[in-house]
Amino acid sequence: MTDDDVTVNLFGKIPVSHFKPGEYTLVVPLPDKLLTLIGLIVVQWGAFELRMDASIEMVIPRLHKNIGSWRKKPFKQRKKLFKKLMSEYTQSMFPKESETFISIADKAGELQWKRNAIAHGFYKTRVNPDLPSNSVDKVKFFTRAEHNGNEVILPIEGEELTKLWSDISHLGGNLMAALHRMGASFSEYEILIEDEDIATGQVSSPVIMYQHLIWSPVLADACSGLDAGECDCTA
Repeated sequence: MTDDDVTVNLFGKIPVSHFKPGEYTLVVPLPDKLLTLIGLIVVQWGAFELRMDASIEMVIPRLHKNIGSWRKKPFKQRKKLFKKLMSEYTQSMFPKESETFISIADKAGELQWKRNAIAHGFYKTRVNPDLPSNSVDKVKFFTRAEHNGNEVILPIEGEELTKLWSDISHLGGNLMAALHRMGASFSEYEILIEDEDIATGQVSSPVIMYQHLIWSPVLADACSGLDAGECDCTA
C-alpha cells in the first residue's frame, strides 16, 4: 500500500463567521488537538522571549553597559547577550542564580530550532503500511528541519508537542522564579506553578487567584495521540 492508496478523513472546526464572497481560505489539514498544541508552543515561546528581553533591558543600566540596538538582533545573539549579562549581574549579589541563567540560555538554544520548525514548518504525512487501515496511527504527521547541517524529521504528534510545550514553559517559569528569588515582583499577567507540588500530590488541583481572576486548571496527562474519530484512515 502506498500513500496514494490511503484516504485520510480529518475532523476539525472551521469558523465561518468571517468568510467573504470572492475570498479563499487556506486550511492546514491537522486535527484540532495538534493545532492547539502548536498554538501553545508559539504562545509559550513568545512569553519566554519577551521576558528574556525584559531581563536584558533590566540589567543593562545596572551594569552601566552601552549595548546599542540589541533588540533588533536575531534571537541567537540576544540569547548570548542574556547569558553573558545575567551571569555577570548575578556573580556578586546572587552567585547561586548564575548557573540558573546559564542553564536557561543553553536550553533555549537547544529548543529554538525545534520551535521554529514546528511553528513555521510545512506539515506532511506518512503512512505505516504495517497497521490496519482503521488504526488512528495509520497516518502520522511530521515536518522537516535543518539542524547543525543535517536534515531532521520532527513528528507532529501529541506526546512530542506536549513535551516541547512543557520544556519551553519551564524556560519562562524558571526564569521568572529566579528573578522572583532576586526580589523582582510579578507586575505582568503571569502565574507560576511549582511542578513538584503537583507531582508529589501536595497540590491536587491548583486554584490560583490573580487580581480579579480565579484560574482553576484541569490537570491532565500528556496528549499521547489522537482520539478515535479524529483521524480515520481508510484504504
